[in-house]
This record gives sequence, C-alpha cells and structure tokens, in this order.
Amino acid sequence: MDRRSFVLAATSLALVGCTADSADNVTSLVPIGADEGTLDIVVMFSPSVVSAGIPQRMPFGLVRDGVFVLGPGGEEVAVEMYNDDTGTLVFEGSASGRVVAHSHPDNVDPDHSHADVVRYFAPTLTIPDPGRFRFVVKSGEQVAAFGVNVLNQSEVAVPGIGQPMISIETPTFDSSGPVDPICTRSPVCEFHSHTPAQMLAEGKPFVLLVATPSFCQTQFCGPVLDVLIDVQPDFEDITMIHAEVYENPIEVNGNLGDPNLRPAPVLAAMRMDYEPSLFVVGSDGMVIHRLDNVYDETELRAALEDVV
Repeated sequence: MDRRSFVLAATSLALVGCTADSADNVTSLVPIGADEGTLDIVVMFSPSVVSAGIPQRMPFGLVRDGVFVLGPGGEEVAVEMYNDDTGTLVFEGSASGRVVAHSHPDNVDPDHSHADVVRYFAPTLTIPDPGRFRFVVKSGEQVAAFGVNVLNQSEVAVPGIGQPMISIETPTFDSSGPVDPICTRSPVCEFHSHTPAQMLAEGKPFVLLVATPSFCQTQFCGPVLDVLIDVQPDFEDITMIHAEVYENPIEVNGNLGDPNLRPAPVLAAMRMDYEPSLFVVGSDGMVIHRLDNVYDETELRAALEDVV
C-alpha cells in the first residue's frame, strides 16, 4: 500500500462486520461508543510489515468526530486476534491508552493544531503463523474489528524485533548526498552526525528515526521527533539518528504528488512504504524495538531503557 494513503485507507476498515465463523464467539458487533456517536478505529501500522513468528507492535487509535479519544470504557481496551479461517483465538490481552505530547520550539505557537494530542493504543503480540486474521477491540460490551493479513517473515524487508538492522548510509551534516534538506524540522535537529552503517561497524547502540516533520502524511513525524529530542539527554550512551523521507521536497515545492519527487535512499534500502518509524538497535546490531507511526514519551523511554 502506498505510504501516503495507508492511514486514511485503514480508517475505512474501521468497524467492519465480523461473524462467528471469523471471530469464534463474537457474533454481534456494535460500534464502540455507539451510544455516544460513532467511534472509528484508525489503524496506525502498515499492513506490509506484519509478519508471523516475531513480536509485532500494532498501534491503533479510536476517533470520534475527527478527534482521537481513549474510548468510553476508560483508558484500557481488550484486544483479541482470531484466525479468520479457523476461528481460533491466537491472542488475548489488553492495551492501555497513551497520549503523545511534546515541547514546542520557540518559533511555534503552542496552541497550533496537530497531533500533539493524539491518543492511541499499542499492543504487542506474536502471531504464530501467516494468514488472514481478525483484530478485535472491545470496550465493555461494545466491539469493533478489522482484518489483518499476516505475512511470512521472508516477505517483509523492514527489520523487525530480534532481526538484524540493515546497514544504511544516511545523510549527515558533513555528507548530505542527494538529500536536500537533510532535516525539515525547524530548527534543525542535531541527529545528523552519524549513520547506521557507522554505528553497526563500531558495534554501538543507536536509534534510527525515519520521519519528515514538514511533509509527514500521518502528521505524527514532528511530534515523535520532538519526543526523541526531549528524552535524548537521559540516554547519552545511545546515538540518535534522524533520516528524512524525501530526497528533493524543496525542488518540487513541497508537492508530494509531484512525479519528480524522489524517496530518500533509506526508504529504498528497507523497502518502507510508510513513516514515521523508529528503530532501537543494540550493540549487537539487532533490532530491540521498532516503534511505527506514533509513540509517547513513556513508551519511548521504556524502549531505550532496554538498551542500557
């Protein structure tokens, strides 16, 4: 799926019908919060990276009237995953609501409207086998679901948890390559002095955040970069690296529909069709965590603390 449209397209999957054949004993589905207005599920992960046999972080949001909410059942919802073919329950757990917040640069109005008030849920589960599955969210007696196509690991190029990180040369202040600008944040962030290839060769832990604050299609890239900037002083032993998504956004005047717009080399190297994504990599070169699309400070700190 095109990275520009996966979040919007995923919204159309919200509150789809689910029968006893596809979700075991879930036979009557009612939109969550139906008595308070329709509450849609927004899928915050790319279907192209969900693979079997390794932990999968599968963030989603609940939206009412265009506003992210935590749900009428409180800040925790039940999450289940069923095999669509057999009706077998393969995961049963819960997810707590999280809120993305961040500090603002001096030149930004703190009341500006964007995703700094995104509320989301991010369960992590391991799906044993590839196939078609039904992701079910429950809040009290209210239930909603959407379908997930789980792939073989060999079909997914983006490194996941427990897999080796790909050696990539990203733009730096000293060597920007074809990417201009190397950082679209204002002011420019400081995470452009090292590359993943360098850190892997030196055997040092690092974080790679692939995000474009000025041109992000999901509106999360700016907030998640700001969250990373906020926590960096507490994790000085971990090198932070930020890589932009586009090679020439200024050349096309910021028109993301321009056929001459080129993806940055980092996207091609990992065959990514979405953004933002943050990779936490240990000194052994293995991915410890991958936080796709959205994360809050608590979730980021927990991921970074696993490195120390």
